[in-house]
Amino acid sequence: MPGLTTQDATLIASGIAAAASVAKLLADALSARGAATRAAHRTVLRSHLPVLATSIHGVLAGAVLVHRRLKEDKAPGNALENAQLAATALKQVRLEIKYALPGLDEPLRTLTRAPDWIATYKGDLSGDGLIECLQRLSQLVDRTITLSYRRGRPPSRWEQRRLARAAIRARNAWGSRFGRDAASELEP
Repeated sequence: MPGLTTQDATLIASGIAAAASVAKLLADALSARGAATRAAHRTVLRSHLPVLATSIHGVLAGAVLVHRRLKEDKAPGNALENAQLAATALKQVRLEIKYALPGLDEPLRTLTRAPDWIATYKGDLSGDGLIECLQRLSQLVDRTITLSYRRGRPPSRWEQRRLARAAIRARNAWGSRFGRDAASELEP
């Protein structure tokens, strides 16, 4: 059995080079497709980010101010009206991003109810628990939206489950005021 000839070595080397070229071409195509998908996701979110940010902040800040003022036996002033306006804006944008950000529908819906929910406490200290749950939910929503935009992908299943649990905790904090479990009222 004779050794490897120059012609055979050249043939093997050219076969390896061709296989590497095809592999690189496939990797580049998949990478370009992924980059285009990420860019498209960011483009969809970009127009909604300012409204989301200001609405979420307005709802939560208004709820906190309303609760704080009512605890001090003061009128809520414009805080309740401003929070309700922010909630209305959040309701609208929630419908527009429903499919781009799966898993945020129920958490955003819960946040839109915050001003009305906290106003019913009328300054009672038990409202502090609801405020804490709403703040935690708001932080998770903000973090999830930020990560989704940065990665250029919708929220992961893990993030969606975490948001759902935080929304249920907030609804339960609200529902416990009336002696009921709000999580059982959610539709599957």
